Amino acid sequence: MNKSSYQIRHYTTYPAGGGAGIAADRLVRGLLASGVRADLCGVKPRGSAEHLGAIRYGKSIHERVWRRWRRWQLQHLPEGYTGMSSQGAVFSSDRSAHGMALRSSFQGADLLHFHWMSDMIDYGKSLADLSPATPIVWTLHDMGPFTGGCSYSLECRGFERSCKACPQLPAAAAPEAERSLGRKIKAVRSLRHRIVCIAPSHWLTDEARQSSVFAGVRCETIPNGLDLGIFSPRHRAQGRQELGLNSEDRLILFVAASLANPLKGMGTLLEAATGLAARRNVRIAYLGKTEETAFPENWEGLGNLREEADLAKVYAAADVVVVPSRADNYPNVIAEALASGTPVAGSRIGGIPEMVREGETGWLSEPGDPRHLRHVLEEAVSMPSESYRGLRARARRAAATTFALTRVSNEYRRLYEELLKGV
Repeated sequence: MNKSSYQIRHYTTYPAGGGAGIAADRLVRGLLASGVRADLCGVKPRGSAEHLGAIRYGKSIHERVWRRWRRWQLQHLPEGYTGMSSQGAVFSSDRSAHGMALRSSFQGADLLHFHWMSDMIDYGKSLADLSPATPIVWTLHDMGPFTGGCSYSLECRGFERSCKACPQLPAAAAPEAERSLGRKIKAVRSLRHRIVCIAPSHWLTDEARQSSVFAGVRCETIPNGLDLGIFSPRHRAQGRQELGLNSEDRLILFVAASLANPLKGMGTLLEAATGLAARRNVRIAYLGKTEETAFPENWEGLGNLREEADLAKVYAAADVVVVPSRADNYPNVIAEALASGTPVAGSRIGGIPEMVREGETGWLSEPGDPRHLRHVLEEAVSMPSESYRGLRARARRAAATTFALTRVSNEYRRLYEELLKGV
C-alpha cells in the first residue's frame, strides 16, 4: 500500500488517554512510521500531535435538534443503568449525543477503524447509511460493544441471546440493557459483511464470536503493540538509582485503581500485601492518582506519570508488577512491564493468562483470593537471584516476540490491504 493510496481513520472516545486511547495512539504512530496514512479522532484528544483530532459538530437545525433530543433521552435513562454497577462493571448506553457528529466525520476515509467507542458512538445513528464500499475494523478493548451495556459480563452469558433481567442492574434499569442489546444487533446486522472484529486476546475474540451482536462477523486476534525501544530492561539501573533502591531491595509495583471498583482487585491486593513492606528488603510502590491515604503509609506513591520514558524507568526498576484484576482483557501495564524485563503477578482471568505464563513471564493468582496472591508475592520477592535473572530475560523475549509495534502495525497493514483490495 503506497503512503498516498488510502486514508485510514481511527476512532476512540479519548485519543491517547486511558488504556484503549493509549493503545490506539501507539498503533496509529506505528502505522504512520510504516507509511500508512492514518489519523485518530475522538471527543477529547490528549495532546496536540498532528495525527490527533476531535470530531466536529454541525450547526444545522436538524443536527442541533437531534443532539438535544438524544441528550434528553440519555438524561432520562433509568437510574443505575449508566455508570458503575454494584459488581464493578462500567455500564454505557448504545446511544450518544455525539453520534451524528461522529458519522459526519467518516467522510473522506477509505477505511474506518474503531477502538473504544462508548459515550461517543450512537449505534442507530452513527452506523446508518454508511457507504457500502467502506470497510470497518473494530478493535475491542472490553466486552461493551457486544453486550447490553456492561464492560464485562462476569458470569452472565446474556449477550449471547438476550440481556433480559441483567444480574448487574437494579430491576428498574434492567430492561434498558435488553433494549440496548437489541438496538446494537439491529445496527450491526446490515454491516456484518464488512466489519472485522479484532481483539488483543484470544479470550475476548472468542467472547465476541459467541455474541449475538457480532454473530457471523469475522473475528481475529492481534495483540496491542508498544515501542520496545522505550520500554526496555536497559533502564533498570537508572530507575533503581532514582528510586533509591540497592541491590538487595525487592520492589513490588502496581498501578493504583479505584478501591470502590471490586473488578480492579485493590481490596485483594491490600489484604494480600499488608505486612510485606515491613520486611527488611521489600518495598511496595504504586503509580496513579489514588490518594495516598488509601494505602498503608509505608507504601510509596510515585505519582501519575504521563511520559512513557518516565514510566519505562519505573517498570524496569521494579522486581514484580502486580495486576490483581477480577475482570480484564489485555492490560497495557502487563505489556509495558514485560517489555521492561519485569515479571508480572496477574490474575488468572480474561486475557491475562495469555500474557502472564507461569515460570516464563511471571505468576498467576486466583482472582479475589488474597491468600493465594500473598503466596505468589512471597515467592516473587524470595526467588534466588540467578533464577530471577532468567525470568527477567524470558519476560523480555516474550514481549519482543508478541508486542513489537512494528510487527503489530504490519499485521494491521496487511488486513487493511486485504479489505481495501479492489475497492
